[in-house]
Amino acid sequence: MEKWDAYLSNGQKTHITLARGQGIPEGLFHLVAEVLVQHSDGDILFMQRSPLKGQYGGYFEASAGGSVLQGEESKDAVVRELAEETGIKAEEPLFIDQKVLLDAASLIDRYYLKTSWDKNAISLQPHETASFIWVPLTELDTFIAGHPILPRQLETIRNVQYGKMKSKPS
Repeated sequence: MEKWDAYLSNGQKTHITLARGQGIPEGLFHLVAEVLVQHSDGDILFMQRSPLKGQYGGYFEASAGGSVLQGEESKDAVVRELAEETGIKAEEPLFIDQKVLLDAASLIDRYYLKTSWDKNAISLQPHETASFIWVPLTELDTFIAGHPILPRQLETIRNVQYGKMKSKPS
């Protein structure tokens, strides 16, 4: 059973353990880490969630990521998840910010990675990802208009598109 550390809304870790599939007590949150990947040529990597995934199945997300395991730091989790879901070995993802999702009892640590990884060497994780596409910045509006996109990621996508990414080392 996957176990997580519990956090307060301000990002402070508690001594409480949470488990996937069990309810999260009110006032506590589990930590998720995700990374938006941009190729050195400017294209953004979109992964299509498996249609078998319950929440947002079939949607495209401009990230790889998932729950931070108990005892794990979010940066380590994002590197692990990126490798599992895409095959990309992260050089050094940059921490962007942390968002609080009250309705999902989640804290989302968001990262950004610029990479020169071979665009054809993406490997999909069975039951997690169905496909991928590299979208040039010039085609981003058309892609977003024509595909279901994970709603919470639109702000980060737009920040990359308009050159407003405010990265700082974690």
